[in-house]
Amino acid sequence: MSIEISALPLTWMTRRLGEIALEIQPGFASGDHNARGDGVIHVRPMNISRTGQLVFGEVKYVKDKSSRRLHEGDVVFNNTNSPALVGKTAVLLTEQEIAFSNHMTRVRVDQEVIDPRFLAAQLHGMWMNGYFEEICSNHVNQASVSTRRLADVKVVVPPLAEQQQVIGLLEETVSRLDLAVASLRMARAKADLLTASVLWSATGSLSGDSTTLGAAAKWFSGGTPRTGTPGYYGGEIPWAVIGDLTEGAVVTTAKTITPAGLKGSSAKVVEPGTVLLAMYGASIGRTGIASVRMATNQAIACAKVNPNEVRPEFLLRFLQAQKPAFVRAGQGGAQPNISQTIIKAWPFTLPSLAEQDEAVAMIDESLTRLSISIAGIDRAEHLAAAERRALFNSAFAGKLTTSWRRTHHG
Repeated sequence: MSIEISALPLTWMTRRLGEIALEIQPGFASGDHNARGDGVIHVRPMNISRTGQLVFGEVKYVKDKSSRRLHEGDVVFNNTNSPALVGKTAVLLTEQEIAFSNHMTRVRVDQEVIDPRFLAAQLHGMWMNGYFEEICSNHVNQASVSTRRLADVKVVVPPLAEQQQVIGLLEETVSRLDLAVASLRMARAKADLLTASVLWSATGSLSGDSTTLGAAAKWFSGGTPRTGTPGYYGGEIPWAVIGDLTEGAVVTTAKTITPAGLKGSSAKVVEPGTVLLAMYGASIGRTGIASVRMATNQAIACAKVNPNEVRPEFLLRFLQAQKPAFVRAGQGGAQPNISQTIIKAWPFTLPSLAEQDEAVAMIDESLTRLSISIAGIDRAEHLAAAERRALFNSAFAGKLTTSWRRTHHG
């Protein structure tokens, strides 16, 4: 959100933040923290939401005797985060004892000149439009906006009474947007529950022989060619990692390997129709079916079935129905994971081929209808986000208060 000075109302000024701030001060680092409530709240990047609010659902406490605290009316700027998140901004509207980390910057202003709510909303609007991602300094795995760079940021400063009008109009409109987005997210959650219900009812209620996944398919996993070895990557063999799994047909992969890379590692080529299941991390239970010959890494369990006994598509849908249980089974370690030992011992009911085909057809029909609804919900959320950005752009260009200025300034 860049400022077009020529388009601003005549009564609006532009100023460097450093010219109107009484103080621009980062907080302090503390590795000694707890979640027990022992000490004072230590505000961190996670405590500023993407909608520009201070949130305290997850709080760290620190023991600190310094006077570096946030007070009512302080603007809190997230100075260090990922490039996409650096610059989130909020304002503290209540008086309580709160400290803040070195990844946060406290901006204290003369409230006779600028309303801190107006400044916080303006800086957060800049973040929504990618301004701080453009001006930040990039480091390994994170980005930052220094105190000096923040002080150089130009902001608009209308008359104080008009600032308060802008805030009032913004809050009213944003509240309606938030309600709409909350309704969309509830609809999306219901659609996700329906998806899980469809999968479970179609695969979990069938009769048949009681067996295990290990007996129903041949399970194995692949490997990763050594990175940095010349001639191992960039070949003609698709090489699937968890991120390539689509919950359906896997047609392409982000990376490829060469025959030398395949031979020099434990990566294995799978044939079309092989069912793929993620075993590690936050993606436990993600699935796919290989549509072409490809290799896989060690984080994917591969299931080769006899299609005259088990349809690959039915096994795929069964695994998808089991995802919540897989996630629970993978908890407890430093990194969540399920082993092939767990997978092979997993109970599995093997229906007739006719019942498998019927279940897959029913699931596909139901999920197609659901996917249309989900796509509509996602589009509506994107439109709401675009409307929010447009609203903030209008607010800080003076367009929300055009009528107000006519009434008060003639």
